Amino acid sequence: MKKNKVIFNILVIVSFFVIAYLLAQKVFQNDTYYTIKVGESIFKNGVDMKDHFSFIPNLTYVYPHWLYDSFIYLMYSIGGFTLIYLSTIALGFTLLFMTYQFSVKLGNNKYVSYLLIMFFSFFLEGYFTARAQMFSYIFFVIILYSLEMLRNTKKKRYFIYLFISSWMIANMHAAVWPFVFVLFLPSIAQDVISVIKNIFKLKFLDTFNFEIEDNKIIITMIAFVLCLLTGLLTPNFLVPFTYFIKTASGISMNYISEHGPITIKSYWYVYLFLLGTLVILLNKKVKIKLKDLFLILGLFIVAFSSIKNISLLFILSI
Repeated sequence: MKKNKVIFNILVIVSFFVIAYLLAQKVFQNDTYYTIKVGESIFKNGVDMKDHFSFIPNLTYVYPHWLYDSFIYLMYSIGGFTLIYLSTIALGFTLLFMTYQFSVKLGNNKYVSYLLIMFFSFFLEGYFTARAQMFSYIFFVIILYSLEMLRNTKKKRYFIYLFISSWMIANMHAAVWPFVFVLFLPSIAQDVISVIKNIFKLKFLDTFNFEIEDNKIIITMIAFVLCLLTGLLTPNFLVPFTYFIKTASGISMNYISEHGPITIKSYWYVYLFLLGTLVILLNKKVKIKLKDLFLILGLFIVAFSSIKNISLLFILSI
């Protein structure tokens, strides 16, 4: 029995490494070269909020992922493009293995968790690349797991995990930092419904195919506020609070393909996944937690709104 367990664990590690190797892109995007130069500038000038690459003097620059830029420049300085490529593989493996470990702890079935990750990995081609999103994926998984464990166990160490993960995203990838709080919304919405249900004695809600957990809104909101404070702990003060709003309201979003909505012709598998999910949810034998239902349906809405968010759907829905 112990031998079989060791063999399976080796299989998990090897297969995840192979998947990370196959998914990691060898050809770098234009962003990578720019990131290297920004990182070099940070090492020379610090996060000085100035654009050092424009013909026009004294232009400002907000350094939305200054920590990642510094990381990529450091990798390049040590081992060139080869080390950047290897770091992408390492981050991909970390993401897959961490998602597996957390899924096993939450779902208590290592075989199902393994098969789900192996299956969903087929749809992550193009997303494992030398960009800040690799770190964001990892920390989003940690946040989702830590929030679940905090609500279930109330152990204080999960406050620390949530705080550090949110702080890392605010400094690594400020553009997606607001999504940290989107991950809190399903739990908060369920807690509000739980309060309303108890106040007005709405027992008919128990007849539906979802489970409404007991109200845990206080501990959830404490974690929410702690994560909110991390937006202030950056060299580029307040940028995590404003960057997404400013970019979303600008015209540049209309000319970047990855920000466009998905089409059924090119991304048919997302629609197929939605259909399969609905079939499962409509099965009367299946009972799902209301907050998990909100989360999964919310991830579908996010994925349909933008091509770049498809990866979040497949990674976080596991």
